[in-house]
Amino acid sequence: LEQRQITFDVNGGSEVAGQVVWNGEYAQRPEDPVWEGHDFQGWYLDEDLFDFEQTHVTRDLTLTARWISHWTLLQRQIDAAESGDTITLSEDLTADPRDGALIIPEGRTIILDMNGHTIDRARTASEYNGWVIKINGGLVLRGGGTITGLIKHAKLGDAQRCVEQAQYDLQVFSREL
Repeated sequence: LEQRQITFDVNGGSEVAGQVVWNGEYAQRPEDPVWEGHDFQGWYLDEDLFDFEQTHVTRDLTLTARWISHWTLLQRQIDAAESGDTITLSEDLTADPRDGALIIPEGRTIILDMNGHTIDRARTASEYNGWVIKINGGLVLRGGGTITGLIKHAKLGDAQRCVEQAQYDLQVFSREL
């Protein structure tokens, strides 16, 4: 019998040791990796969730961890909220490089209770698309906390660039609420 190597690509999470199994046997599900600010979604082989209980290993495999950032989960809460709904933060949030700005949809006003926490997109004002929050509707901020980065309001967008936009941006950069 031949042995097969299973490699776990943690994709940003904590290390997981590889496995060696006999051809045709099952791989053992390892402990879930951890990555601060993210929820583990499972082990994937290409685009498919790997089934440890049903898949016989007949070749060397690389299984890749999939994650969803808490930043993305906040955006999903915003997208699902009705106008006037309050979303309360339960932790500090720092975006990872793949996360875009939080977008407040047009036609809705969202109340964001910072609850003393920080929202940080981890980008500087000079970086392309460095916005933390893009407001297409309305946003009410409550509960203390800090937003580190730029807030863009749709009405101030491309129509008023240069000096006026820069002055608006600087007023909210690293601002204590």
